[in-house]
Amino acid sequence: MVHVPCDFSAPDFDKALAEDLARRGFWLGGGCLFVWEGVIGYIDHPTIDRSLAFMARAGGSRSRLAFTFGSMTFDPESAEVRARRAGFSSCEEHGFDEVWKQYLPGVPHPNAFVARIAVASFRE
Repeated sequence: MVHVPCDFSAPDFDKALAEDLARRGFWLGGGCLFVWEGVIGYIDHPTIDRSLAFMARAGGSRSRLAFTFGSMTFDPESAEVRARRAGFSSCEEHGFDEVWKQYLPGVPHPNAFVARIAVASFRE
């Protein structure tokens, strides 16, 4: 695993990020798993869309993207609509309350539904 910093607000972030990834041995289009955790709440909607499209292109076939977001982030659309528009072929989303019930003991925190996680897949 390699950490590659990125300024999502830079006008050419996707070009710079692709170059930085390639320099660190990333094979563009070769399939990968992106983990995009705790980012979406800090960037605007056009930047979210550019980032999703970049990850679909850069990852290529057999890629996955796991990302977290707030329950109202994409209203009136869903994370699935945005991920598909960006180039992913599918996207499944779940509330943290659902995940809690599946993996943790006890009753979920009353506000667990607010946080969500999605996994988008890219298949050609």
